[in-house]
Amino acid sequence: MGRRSHRDPDLKSAIGDHYVDEAIAGLTRTAAETVAVMTEYPHTREHTLPMLFDADVLERAERARGIIVPNSEVEAYPIMPSVNLCINFKGAKVPTISPTAFRLQPIAGPLLSYAQQVKAIHEQFSEVKAVLKWLNRNATIGAIRYYWPSVLQLCPNSPALKDMQHVPTRYTVPQGISLWTQSLKDAAATVAGSLLLPAEAKARTKNTMWLTFPQYTVERGGIEFETDTTYYFI
Repeated sequence: MGRRSHRDPDLKSAIGDHYVDEAIAGLTRTAAETVAVMTEYPHTREHTLPMLFDADVLERAERARGIIVPNSEVEAYPIMPSVNLCINFKGAKVPTISPTAFRLQPIAGPLLSYAQQVKAIHEQFSEVKAVLKWLNRNATIGAIRYYWPSVLQLCPNSPALKDMQHVPTRYTVPQGISLWTQSLKDAAATVAGSLLLPAEAKARTKNTMWLTFPQYTVERGGIEFETDTTYYFI
């Protein structure tokens, strides 16, 4: 039997699936804003290409420009596990280069460092989403309010939470909550940090390069959660 979606109507929802979905969409936007504020990659597409291909590949590709018409102006290259660098070659000195010619060069350190920073932020916000989904399915609203007050910032319009503004004196301890202790703390810290972003913070807009992340599994302190498929413009 396949894994059921967190929107499965047969599963309980303490907070309300609609409000959880709203929070997840907001977290995706905030993750992109955090990447824009907290990371920097000052290199252009032209400066990046020598990090990805041997010099002779670039020389041959430049000579082929105008002779070979590629099927697409966009190509993706797997620069590290679960991270692809997408490049739009429109207007570049070289046509789209096949991934078969891709080979990370010794000078690729700045690119890999940047990608690792973005991946860390991506996983932090994925952990927040996982905590929110797990609590919604496995805890009562009183327990959620007690164990993770951050939910008030993420789901302020949930009627169930509006009725639970104060920490309850009695609640049912969720089964398996001990495995989530560290993630609850880490996710709360991520939410608190996101509230400190400048009001003018905005996600980066479409450019000639972006990082894409497929869905993959992250293991933290005995629990596993899935990331979302997403992308971050550079």
